[in-house]
Parts: sequence; C-alpha cells; structure tokens
Amino acid sequence: MGFHLREGLAACLCGRKAVFLDVCADRYFCLGERDDDLFRELIAMRPPQTISRNRIEPLLRAGIIEENDTPTSVCDSLSCRPGRQNVAADSGLGSIYWRDLFWAIASQYRAAAMLNLAGLAPVLRMIRKKKALCRGRGQPVTEEDWQRLRVSFAKTRMLRPRSVHCLTSSIAFLDRTLAKGFVADLVIGVRAAPFAAHCWVQVDDLILNDSAETVSRFVPILTV
Repeated sequence: MGFHLREGLAACLCGRKAVFLDVCADRYFCLGERDDDLFRELIAMRPPQTISRNRIEPLLRAGIIEENDTPTSVCDSLSCRPGRQNVAADSGLGSIYWRDLFWAIASQYRAAAMLNLAGLAPVLRMIRKKKALCRGRGQPVTEEDWQRLRVSFAKTRMLRPRSVHCLTSSIAFLDRTLAKGFVADLVIGVRAAPFAAHCWVQVDDLILNDSAETVSRFVPILTV
C-alpha cells in the first residue's frame, strides 16, 4: 500500500514548512505544526518503508493524501525541478514582426479572460491537453526561436492586463509556444518568508520568459 497527494493538490518543501497549492480552490495553505511534521515524516519515507495508517489518519481525514494499491511515495509528487539558466540576450536578433507583437498581446488578454471566467484548474487542464497533442508533432527549436518569443512579450509588457502578471503572461507565453509546435513547461513556484508565488515557463533547465536570478528565489510547487 502507498500514499499520494490528493488529486488537484500540489506541494513543496519551502524552508521549514510544507506549502500546498489547491488548484481547484486556487489557494495556497500550510498545515499546523503537528500535521506538518507528520507530512514531512511521510515524504521522507521511500518504498519499501511503510507507515501505519493510524499514524497518518489526520492527513487522510484532512484530504491531504489518498491511499493507493501500489507502494508509491508521496515524495514522487514533489519532483519539480527549477530552471538554472535563461535564454541568452537578444543582441543580434533580427526585427520582430508585427504579427508576433499582436499575438503576444492577444494571447495575454485571452489568458486573463480564461482565468477570470473558468479559473485555474480548467486552464491547466487545457494546457495539458494541448501539450499532449503537441508532443507528437513537436518542432525542432533554436535559441533564436525562444528569443523571438521572449522579445515579443517583453516589448508588449506595458499593454498586457494588469492583474496577476506572471501567471497570465506565462500561460500566454506557453500558449504561443504550443501554437508554434514547441513543447515547454509552465512552472509555479513559492517562497515562504514573506510568502509569495511566481510563475514562469521553462524547457528542461532553460528559463524562457524570466531570469535565473528571479526564479532562484522560488521553490517549484507545480509543473504542467
């Protein structure tokens, strides 16, 4: 028997606390001290190590974890990897086409509208479906391709929606990469003191729409 995080829940270890993201409720939260210690004990265990069901009953009752029939570890759900380098400066890059700027603006307004109307969970489900379709027809990508996308978003920064900047911008950025047949990941990260959340796009350990310096301040909690 094993345990896994409840569906729709993501978690990471941030400093001395476990931080959770409830995607369906679109909220972050932490556990009380006793339950936090219990959760940390649980994720430190790897199969074939076991822990009694009675001991972790508080986490089951709280809907933090669920049982499964295989000897899996909750730690398997905490495997997000942060990016370590960003796309090189765009010096020498040719002119950006007006259509690139137009789609950068339009995609950000579209992302903001979807988040306002549908919420985070449906938007993430849509991204997963698009990525699944794209994986079979993914196109070779050069650094200049990433630079062109990054510059088109940077040049339209002042025109984008003023709410939830990093989330709407990153969802829009990923949407444009998938439309071009490029596959990348949407990453949400958090920090504990003071609490803050951030969002960016990366492929492997290459950060596409942010800087390594900024991203390094956050611990990834969810990768889509």
